[in-house]
Amino acid sequence: MVSFYDSPLREKFDQILIERFKESGLAENKAKIVAEKISRNTHRYMKEAVVEVKDNAKKLAGIYGYGWQRDLEIYGSIDKYLEKNIATKPDEEVFDEKFTFRQIYVPLLDNS
Repeated sequence: MVSFYDSPLREKFDQILIERFKESGLAENKAKIVAEKISRNTHRYMKEAVVEVKDNAKKLAGIYGYGWQRDLEIYGSIDKYLEKNIATKPDEEVFDEKFTFRQIYVPLLDNS
């Protein structure tokens, strides 16, 4: 499996996730959004798992390719950038005012 998100397995996985979320009380629309987020990140976690076991599962690592470790380094670099440069934005003052973006943020209504 080269791309989990484009696989038939992802479709089945999403169906099960959505049903479990709905059983837990989550509205269907919200359940679909959460399942989508999980699906989009599953491939990344699969790469991490393969990198961890690559020496003990050489055939698996060979199938997935050894470039996965480089991909994980890229993901890590993006994570660091987001944490350092983007995640801090809500706490910055708005223009020259004495309040922050976080203080004036109004969340969207959840109509689900």
